[in-house]
Amino acid sequence: VKTIVELFSEKLIAEMSAYDHTDLMFEPPSGPDSKTFTALGMIAFICPCLVDRHEVDIWNFIDEKKQSFGATLFFDENVQGGSFPRDLITEFKEWGRKGYMHSRWFLKGIPFDFVNFHLFHDESNTTAMGAAENSTSIYALARKKAFEYVIKSTTWCDSNNIIIFGDFNFRLHLKAVIDWINQEAQKEQDQNGKLENDNNNEKAGNVKSEHHHGEVESSKIETPVTVGKKTFKLKPEFFKFFTRQQKNLHKHDIEKYTVIREDDSLGLNFFELPISFPPTYPYTESQPNQPKLYPFGDTRC
Repeated sequence: VKTIVELFSEKLIAEMSAYDHTDLMFEPPSGPDSKTFTALGMIAFICPCLVDRHEVDIWNFIDEKKQSFGATLFFDENVQGGSFPRDLITEFKEWGRKGYMHSRWFLKGIPFDFVNFHLFHDESNTTAMGAAENSTSIYALARKKAFEYVIKSTTWCDSNNIIIFGDFNFRLHLKAVIDWINQEAQKEQDQNGKLENDNNNEKAGNVKSEHHHGEVESSKIETPVTVGKKTFKLKPEFFKFFTRQQKNLHKHDIEKYTVIREDDSLGLNFFELPISFPPTYPYTESQPNQPKLYPFGDTRC
């Protein structure tokens, strides 16, 4: 009986007929209760327009030598990595499926290291909001620590051709984003002459915390965004802040500069390709029949 991974892989490969050959790498399941299972995987498609499949080799980490390119299904001698050491991050009791996988490929004899990351997520929006502007949250610091652990503990190829990807779980700086939304909402209300001068009410730009999961409700007035431990609800009339003002949001994408950067301790110069699309996290992940008026999820930013 074929596993879900095998069925998924076969269907995906059938759709990618333009590629000459495919290599699949997945971590073998170790049980739903395992604390080391990362559920990581990588599928490599070889395009004949760039390189012939016979000009592609993959590194054997056990025998420490190149070997001919060939399909595999689960982690073997061609992959190293796994779950992060349990003593690396002590701030969190539960990690989820966090870890990395590293493979090395040779294209026409030139080595390339590929690393698939799954870094820690933000467990609580309200905790993340505690980080001052231009500073990092405890979750961002954990992601930085895990990233640096992999960079420092891995022996890289001589060419330093390193490509990193995966689920970094990077977030926009939450407090800065909320402050910006509040300011923009207030400016818009001022321009439209809709700002109420009621001394008994707070300005409409204030953030409201949900009385949910132990959170405290600070205001009962209408607000642009409601933030709770697992809640980030943006009112529909303010969706435009995420769809029409992308450049303003990019300036709050500061975590990549604290995690993926060049410094003396890492000795590697990582850079990110230009971004021309809006942040992807706010978009809903379900409800295919959901009205287009509400394209965003309501758990995170």
